[in-house]
Amino acid sequence: MSNKLLEIEQPTVNYTLKAYPKQLEFIKSPAYISLFCAGIGSGKTHAGAIKTLLYCMANPGSWGMVTAPYMKMLENSTIPTYLKVFPNEFIYKIRMKPHPELETTNGCKLFFWSTDKPETIAGVELAFAHMDETSLSPEAAYVNIKKRLRQRDEAGKSYPYQIWMSTTPRQLNWLYKEITRPDSVIKVFTGSTMDNKYLENREDYIKNTGLIPGSKQYEQEIEGKFVLLTGDCLFNQDTLDNILLDCMEPLETRDEGTTRIWKKPVVGGRYVAGADCADEGGGGVNDLIIIDWSTGEEIAEINADIAADRFAMMAFSLLREYGNPLVAVERNANAGGVVTTKLQDMGYSNLYKDRKGRIGWYTMANGIGENVNRFTMLLEYEEAVRLRQTVVRSTDAVGEMSTLVRDEGGRYKPRSGCRSDRVMARAICWQMKKEKPRTGKGGFKTFRRIAVI
Repeated sequence: MSNKLLEIEQPTVNYTLKAYPKQLEFIKSPAYISLFCAGIGSGKTHAGAIKTLLYCMANPGSWGMVTAPYMKMLENSTIPTYLKVFPNEFIYKIRMKPHPELETTNGCKLFFWSTDKPETIAGVELAFAHMDETSLSPEAAYVNIKKRLRQRDEAGKSYPYQIWMSTTPRQLNWLYKEITRPDSVIKVFTGSTMDNKYLENREDYIKNTGLIPGSKQYEQEIEGKFVLLTGDCLFNQDTLDNILLDCMEPLETRDEGTTRIWKKPVVGGRYVAGADCADEGGGGVNDLIIIDWSTGEEIAEINADIAADRFAMMAFSLLREYGNPLVAVERNANAGGVVTTKLQDMGYSNLYKDRKGRIGWYTMANGIGENVNRFTMLLEYEEAVRLRQTVVRSTDAVGEMSTLVRDEGGRYKPRSGCRSDRVMARAICWQMKKEKPRTGKGGFKTFRRIAVI
């Protein structure tokens, strides 16, 4: 393919847009779903914006959604790139509140949306979508966007539905699984930072990142490869590749994907649950996981960026559906206290209590006496995952596992821009599985935490 500039002719104005060869391959792809997977500074967002512009010019009246994992990323990176690519003459109007939206002179609309609340991607009918930094977005966002591709023109004719994605690899999650499966429908285009000849002083740019050529982080950040940062990650590559094989689409989804059911409750089934709660503004979300006590298989999960009281109501309903299993709600933050109080107010009695009779699980920074600290919890859960004592069904959970790395203090924390809510909920739940549950009225009875030193 030649490296010619893209010439887009309008009735009165000619626009010239720059793109290097690997960008052009992605931009011109007619695939239903295409992915530009490349290093930082490689012009991924720029290529996605050009592809959007071309689509809008070829399909008047079409509506599309442009997403990023977080609103700040939309405001600081994605939207400014779009405003640089879209000619002023082609923009009819722009509004930033309540949600950013751009309308073109030929009737196209772009809805800019963050994917940290995938349940909000509902209602609107779309012809296309651009998911920027896709690797950091949850699978539910991708699923919900696909459901929205059903817009028709004024004559009732379907538009050529397409999704294009641009990302630097970050997680070995649903996206990694999708592009590596033999029957994948995603057309993948790869590129490195060095390919971007329009990046000024690219050699100095790469040098200033401090990344060492040949290192795993260099392969990921500069060459755009899906690799695990071996040596630092709690879960190794073989473990993650193996458990990804167990991941599967849920049997049922509710509330626009925030609740996912992999297995219906069965009579006589024994379950346990764990919940990790996040205060508003804390950067995390609320997560509840239910597993089969006998097999360790993940059965159902709620993952929602909502208020604690609403999360408690959703959790109450799901827990009741599974026979009122023993549930441990982390009480470190205020949100955990709100959740446990709300569950009690609604009549849920099978809540975990520690040896002092306090309701809720407290994750210790350091283990004292018979207390189980955060480090030990994660090590025990990693062992359970590695030995296949638990069956992971969520690719988003695997993605979080792939970014849980050690910091300079030896503590396991998610990499910048990533989360660990799903992993922590599962680690808490695994503690609930350590002792055989005893059946009783309303579900399993509570039990005391066992010392792990």
